[in-house]
Amino acid sequence: TLTLSPTTLPGGTLGVAYSQTITASGGTTPYSFAVTAGSLPTGLVLTSAGVLSGTPTASGTYAFTITATDLFGSTGSQAYTLVIVGGARPDPAKDPDVVGIETATNSVVRIFAENPMRTVDRRMDSLHDLEKGCGWWISDTTRSGGRGSDAQGSSQSFRVNGLTLGGDCPTSHHLAFGLALGYDRNRQDIGVHGSQVYGQAKSGIGYGSFHPTLPFFIDGSIGHQRINLQTRRALPGSDSMVEGERSGQQTFSSWTGGYRMKRTGWEIDGYSRIDVAKARLDGYSEDGDPTQALRYGDESIDTRTRTVGVRGKFQHKSRWGMVEPRMRVEFLHDFRLQGGTSIQYVDQPFGPEYFLAPQTDGGDRRFVELGVVLNTRRVTLNLQYLGTFGGLYGNDRGWTLTFQNSR
Repeated sequence: TLTLSPTTLPGGTLGVAYSQTITASGGTTPYSFAVTAGSLPTGLVLTSAGVLSGTPTASGTYAFTITATDLFGSTGSQAYTLVIVGGARPDPAKDPDVVGIETATNSVVRIFAENPMRTVDRRMDSLHDLEKGCGWWISDTTRSGGRGSDAQGSSQSFRVNGLTLGGDCPTSHHLAFGLALGYDRNRQDIGVHGSQVYGQAKSGIGYGSFHPTLPFFIDGSIGHQRINLQTRRALPGSDSMVEGERSGQQTFSSWTGGYRMKRTGWEIDGYSRIDVAKARLDGYSEDGDPTQALRYGDESIDTRTRTVGVRGKFQHKSRWGMVEPRMRVEFLHDFRLQGGTSIQYVDQPFGPEYFLAPQTDGGDRRFVELGVVLNTRRVTLNLQYLGTFGGLYGNDRGWTLTFQNSR
């Protein structure tokens, strides 16, 4: 007896071209195929080679049997049910929660690159005194923020926690190198019906600080991370949810050049920085409702950010150790924010594809950092407040707490 495959057929859409190949096994080639019971959807035909194709002209549920015959007359049959849905379905790229899922995915991938780059950047501030010895450090960062709904998509709120640890050593009076490992996790809530994006990222970063001649400095870092994302999307007009999971990788790099003005008890640095990040996410399909689940294509997310900034600190000796109030102000311009992917209904593999773009902003942001450093004989404690104004999330706020050995 011959065996036919596949054993089930994907659904079709009225007026949309359909094609599916039936194959047989267990006999002697060549095989021929024919409909031996029931009827095909109007507009579809089955060739003797097993290709079921055409453009459906009537919706409905069609039951039929296809029989395969091999060279010596052996046969095998398979019963099928093919559903043709009537009319075009709604464009899913216009669903606010679908847009919200895509926007949250893009934003968290960029935050996953930004968090370790900024943490390492703050660490490299301490490497500008290269006469000091080797050191270790560990930093915890929490960020949260959100935005309201608009014509583009649903409201969003996010919370990101990151932990980074590393160590570094000077190799000369002009150069220091270090390595760091990072772990970040994220939760994004979308709309009011329970749509969410969860994410995790594991990073490895190499960094260094070079002083070609004082008071100039060049700081650089490059890192790579693995990303895993889980999505939950509320379906319009119902209490049902669909879920999906995707993975990917991201490479990021940051380069800073600046001028350091240092006097007894205080220091001011002016600098310019360029950040580059390139992520690749695998495509995935949602599970849940068979008629509303979506398939998302592979996605590239590229970011380029230019920053100019100034930071300052002054020292005050106390009975607990040296206290250093610090401040940083930056102006950021995202001159390349590229993302988006193709989507289609899971049960319509031959149906139309739609392009899904994330929500965007003007690309200009302002960043403020206020903090204090306490240097004791053995341990240095660094507490910073982080505030970002403008961009996609108008109220992006955070805190970072760093412990490091006193050098």
